[in-house]
Formats: sequence, C-alpha cells, structure tokens
Amino acid sequence: MGLYLVFFTGTFFLNTEDGKLSVRMCDVLVSCSFLILGGALWFTAVQAIVLNSLCPFCCVAHGLASMGAAGWLWQFKRLEWLDGRVNVRMWGYLAILMVGLVATIQMFFPSQPSSPKIVHFDGGKSVRAKGGAIATNVLNLKGKFEVPGTGVLLDLSHLPVMGDRRAKHLMGLLFDYTCHDCRKQHSWIRRTIDIYDGELACVLMPMPLDAKCNPVVEETYRDHIDACEYAKICLAIHFVAPEKYNAFDRWLFEEHEVKKDLSEVRKYAENLVGGKALDVALGSEELRKQLDLNIRVYDLSSQKGNSGIPQVIIKNEVHYGPASSEHASHDYLRESFGLE
Repeated sequence: MGLYLVFFTGTFFLNTEDGKLSVRMCDVLVSCSFLILGGALWFTAVQAIVLNSLCPFCCVAHGLASMGAAGWLWQFKRLEWLDGRVNVRMWGYLAILMVGLVATIQMFFPSQPSSPKIVHFDGGKSVRAKGGAIATNVLNLKGKFEVPGTGVLLDLSHLPVMGDRRAKHLMGLLFDYTCHDCRKQHSWIRRTIDIYDGELACVLMPMPLDAKCNPVVEETYRDHIDACEYAKICLAIHFVAPEKYNAFDRWLFEEHEVKKDLSEVRKYAENLVGGKALDVALGSEELRKQLDLNIRVYDLSSQKGNSGIPQVIIKNEVHYGPASSEHASHDYLRESFGLE
C-alpha cells in the first residue's frame, strides 16, 4: 500500500518548473513501476502455486496497480525531454533485486502462524494459547455432548466420532471440509487420537461456510462452494453406516492439503454405503435438522468468541482457529486430558 501511495503522489511532481525534481520523480516512478509489476507477479504466483487459491480482492488490487504501472512505463517512453536522463535499465535491475530479496526472505524466514484464540467458559475469560494450561471437565453424560458457552446438548448418536466412541476422553471439532485450516487441524487431531487409541475421541460437527444452506453466512467464498454437499455426505455416511464412518473419514482427509472433488467424494460414499441408501439419508429430515443444529452451534459459539473455524472444543474451552503447529496441538491435548 505504501508503494502505491508513493507512486500516486509522485505523479503530481512531474510538471514542476524544477527540472531536476521532475527527473528525480521519474526515477522514483520508474522504480516503483518495476517493483509493482514484479511484486504482482510474485504474490500471484504464491497464491496460485503455494496456496492453491486466488484471493479475488488481492488479484483485483494487483491487477489495477499493474495496469497503472505498465501505463506509466508506456507513457514514459514518449517523454522526449527525459531521453537519456533516467537510467531505466538500472532501476529495472534494482526492482528485480528487491523483489528477489523479498521472495527469499519469505521462503527462508516464513512468518510464524498465530496461536488460536481460546475462550474458557468457567468465567468467560479470553486468552491466547501458550500451551500447558489445564482445562476442567465439560458435561458429557449418557450420550450427550455439551458445547461450552452455547447451552446446546448434542446427541452423540446423530454425529460421527473420530476414534472409539467408548474412549475415556471426548473432545469436539466444528469444521468445514472446504476450509484448509479445518482439514489441517482435523489431520493433527487424527494423529493424536491414533497415538492414544481408546483414550481420546473427537465428536465431528460438519458446519458448512456456504450460504446455500447456512443463513449465518452472507456470502459464499470461492473456496467454500459446495460446502453444504460435503457436510451432508459426512452426516449421511454416519446415518447410514456409523461403523463405516471412520474409514470414510480417513480417506477424505488423507491428503489434507488438497480438497477432493465433490464428485469423487460422492462416488466413494456410494461405493461405501450404497447409492440408494445415501440418497435417502441425504434427503432425510433427520439429517437436515442435525445440519441446522450444527449451524446454530456455530452461530452461538461465534458470538462468544469469533466466527473463525475450525472451532476445537476441549473440555470447557473453545479454541477458535487452528493450533500454531501439529506439535502444539498434540501437546495441548496430551496435557489437557492427562494422556500418557
């Protein structure tokens, strides 16, 4: 943003009576133009190749800025009075060097992910996760699971569970499969559960960030298109054959960096439980009510903390957002539940 501001401000000094100042401003504008073009290419490449997702707002901003920079360079060539007075090649090389420096820093010294926001519902105090805090027990009686801060008791028979339902400790995960952070956090929890098999399990609450079925969401972003369908399939598998859900879940999240195509997920689900049975479950009132309840939990919980997901429920705490790392996630679960 600062670069754009410098570029915009510099254009007002081109027609001054001070010829030296005009030349200096041209130097600034040429260098800014190359930096803007190089930066746009770099950040677009990062989104497309590394993040595998393009931010529409970022693309529009970079696109408009690049058009302005390219337009200036084109007009600059036609300013005869500047011929030979501005070293375009030098500024171009310098801009390439600066963009390369920024790219190198980002590759070798990436920013550290932030810790999730944690809300304790024994007093409603909000703190940042630091690891090592010991939570108190959440209500979990006779097949019910309470989501702290919402007053909602979930019927465990209506929700899939990652791990053994008879496990000594139970936690919860409110997630959207189309959300990259949700898939990442889910995979981290899965690996911890595999280590403490029979001791820890996780209640899964599919909650789509898709306005098609979620009235809390005002606009469906590109990444979350068809989130309703993914969530319904997860619930449908559980309703038809709960004993097969863990196999489905492992397959669905086996490569959490990449979201599987909806058609592929649908086909796998049909092969697992049968196409007719799946269709019946997908159209059932029971499934619709459970999905609506998951959305209600999200709405109520978000009012207490924030609207970010995943939301990880650990005893009387809700963690808004993913852990800073798999190691941090594992250690927090181990310490919170006293796992050995």
